Amino acid sequence: MTITLPDASVGDLWVIAMATTSGQMGSTPSGWTKRMGNGAWYDGAYLEVWTRTKVAGDPATITTSASGFTGNSPTEVIAMTVTSQAGVNASSSISSNDSATATPHTTPAVTTTVANALLIRMVSTGPQTAAHTWPAGVTPVATVINGTSAALSVAVQIGGAAGSQAAVDATPSNGSKYSSGTIAISPT
Repeated sequence: MTITLPDASVGDLWVIAMATTSGQMGSTPSGWTKRMGNGAWYDGAYLEVWTRTKVAGDPATITTSASGFTGNSPTEVIAMTVTSQAGVNASSSISSNDSATATPHTTPAVTTTVANALLIRMVSTGPQTAAHTWPAGVTPVATVINGTSAALSVAVQIGGAAGSQAAVDATPSNGSKYSSGTIAISPT
């Protein structure tokens, strides 16, 4: 698959969240860093996150693959640009729940080393009919719903003082298996 990268200036951070159902992503492209991933070839919803700081001459797209149990894993991708940042903070976390009726979908707590980090919260889930509902203080970025197969929702919030940033629940349109992740980006 080809992923079109969003506009970015040199020094901005690209973040790509990828969701698979009963599958896993291919190898991380050269120059990118895999921050988390739990893909597998058996029934479930999985999540992988890659980052890269834009440098002069970077292409507008990258190419990767996803493979799965059925040979054609449904894959959802949300690519974003983070400006005014000082890189990924020391903490990132991923969790999963294999219950077909799980609700809410909890994004993990993380521990930041700086105040006011940008927390990016992601949920890869089984079939959904609508975007997740996030609590006050958490701003939805995008949701990709892949027919009756799977969905990926991404939201952001600003963390508080350095230290533990609490888990946040995203409410799905219906209960389903899910994986969720949280990464922290340091502000400038």
